[in-house]
Amino acid sequence: MGKPVLIRAGLSIEFVAEFVYFILLLMRPHLLNGILSLNILLLSIFASVLMYAGFKGNYITLSRSGVLGSILYMVGASLVLVYSLSMVHDMYALVIVGFSLLFLGDLSLSIYF
Repeated sequence: MGKPVLIRAGLSIEFVAEFVYFILLLMRPHLLNGILSLNILLLSIFASVLMYAGFKGNYITLSRSGVLGSILYMVGASLVLVYSLSMVHDMYALVIVGFSLLFLGDLSLSIYF
């Protein structure tokens, strides 16, 4: 797979994951506390890994903002995933930081395009 294919696949998967998360948040928020939210977050992490592999590979960086965006997106989704898996649900600051990193990752990826 070439680099542009990995970037496009990662962006497409990211869009689908965010769209499903947003629709579920609006329509059926009670479904987000189960296995579905874990699948969405794992899909987001997979998408960010694909984008990172597309932006950076073979010691040639295609775009620094793209690499930074994919790393921020990966860390943000991982923080939200840690919150979802933990039994202590009083760590709202972790979710706020995680979603802030997701937002900054999206901004950095949009700078690339």
